[in-house]
Amino acid sequence: MSKTLVYTAIFGSEDSSISLSNRDAAPANTDFICFTDNPNLQSEDYIIVFVKPNFSDPTRNARQIKVCGTEHMKDYTVAIWHDYSLTMDCSKLSELIEFASKYTISLFNHDETCSYAEARKCIELKKDKVSVLVTQMLVYALAKKLPTRNGVFETGIIVIDVETYFGSPLQLKWWRDIDRFSKRDQLSLPCIKYQLKVEFGILEGRGHINPYSTYRKSLTSTNATTDRTLSVWQKLGIWWIYKLELFINRRK
Repeated sequence: MSKTLVYTAIFGSEDSSISLSNRDAAPANTDFICFTDNPNLQSEDYIIVFVKPNFSDPTRNARQIKVCGTEHMKDYTVAIWHDYSLTMDCSKLSELIEFASKYTISLFNHDETCSYAEARKCIELKKDKVSVLVTQMLVYALAKKLPTRNGVFETGIIVIDVETYFGSPLQLKWWRDIDRFSKRDQLSLPCIKYQLKVEFGILEGRGHINPYSTYRKSLTSTNATTDRTLSVWQKLGIWWIYKLELFINRRK
């Protein structure tokens, strides 16, 4: 019998609750789990599972559960990840579950054209260290030959076929690059897709605006600072990645 797990994770947050929309409309045999390091988090909709963090960075802890899952996954045929900032509409879960019968993972397209453009934006918005982002793009450009305009994906919701994803080269290589380079999982996924020549299902909408969920802001943001002043190092990092793109395009 098919079973579905809807899961999310939040670390380093002061939020005290998490909920769903249209909970009674959820398909049969669907469980909801929230993994957290917050002993005060409560929910009437989710099973709260306390997890000891493996990293000092809250975002990286959530990314690990997002990409690698936990021992709970073996009990399900479909897993649906959603970012903690999204309130899932349970009346739409059946539409998402259908994707798992056709694709190993399904997610949103991103407005950016490629990992290089996204890396420049990450530097601008201070979402990770300049040195880490530039190094990652250098490796992708020179060692892995990742072309420009190769697409980027938003990972706020990921529909997963449990059997073909967890433990697969896609999952293992994706986490390896997140662990080695930037915690921004959107940067590494296009390169892994390019290397493995896999096809993804594409969900309707975008990360914060889609038919399956509504966006809500967490009390404690673990994302980029609101300071938009660019340092010298940021400007240099953006320039280096732009030059990489020019080099790649000339190489074609």
